[in-house]
Amino acid sequence: MVSVNRLPQFETCTDLYLAAYDRYGTDSFTAEQIDRELSISDTQRVLELSLAYGLLAFDGSSYRVTCEPGASTDTWHSIVRDRASLIQETIADRDSDENVANSRSNDVLTHETKEFRSVFVGESDEFDSVVERIESLSLMAVALRLNRVPKSTLATMF
Repeated sequence: MVSVNRLPQFETCTDLYLAAYDRYGTDSFTAEQIDRELSISDTQRVLELSLAYGLLAFDGSSYRVTCEPGASTDTWHSIVRDRASLIQETIADRDSDENVANSRSNDVLTHETKEFRSVFVGESDEFDSVVERIESLSLMAVALRLNRVPKSTLATMF
């Protein structure tokens, strides 16, 4: 049997949306007002999920319904498309950053007779993770030059 409600607390979110619309219309409201004036349990979580589902919008200090319940199908689809585009773009950006990092992680650069390895550093990289990558490249280079570590062991080291 297919579940009608596959999204977490979706019914509660739609209840909040309808109650907020009945009470405030398209005017803004705060989380405190919801706590005081509507009987919604776990208000903050329900507000966050309602934002994620596109039922509500948030401007940094107050909420509002994204559109009226009787809005056209095109209006509702537009809200869903905006959410889907945001998700797709975010995933594509992260995937792209990861692919760039992976493709650059083993680059060997040569200057005169010396070899160097590059380590890609992205905007979100923490200092410790960069140091670990540099250290792993240094260990691998030393092990390969000395030929003291079998390749099968190298695979388990890195």
